[in-house]
Amino acid sequence: MKLKHVSFVCQNIDLIAHFYTSLGFKVEKDISRPEENLRRLVLKMGESRIQFFQGQEQQASPSKSWMEHIALELDDFDGVIHTLKTTATPFSREPTLSPSGRRMAFVLDPEGRQVELLEGYGV
Repeated sequence: MKLKHVSFVCQNIDLIAHFYTSLGFKVEKDISRPEENLRRLVLKMGESRIQFFQGQEQQASPSKSWMEHIALELDDFDGVIHTLKTTATPFSREPTLSPSGRRMAFVLDPEGRQVELLEGYGV
């Protein structure tokens, strides 16, 4: 398993981009979706990524918004999903296909934070 990225909601994505690029991060993606009133910024340093969202859900509390989450790439997606279901871990999004075509699910940690589980590339 490896940490894929961490996501946050922000108020001013341009200020965020300036701050993190001044620390050495490079802009990997900057995508606007006007139809959803959403902008997504992905910053990369080495293999690490931080993802920021600005848009209509920016006022949502972190535990209520899918945009703020920790993402983990799993070597054994099916095994981890099975274990979590048998331990009654709450799923906020059942396993489905991600936009990239990999299987994904969202669960809640014990304090209600979103954790994205993503099928690893090696599968």
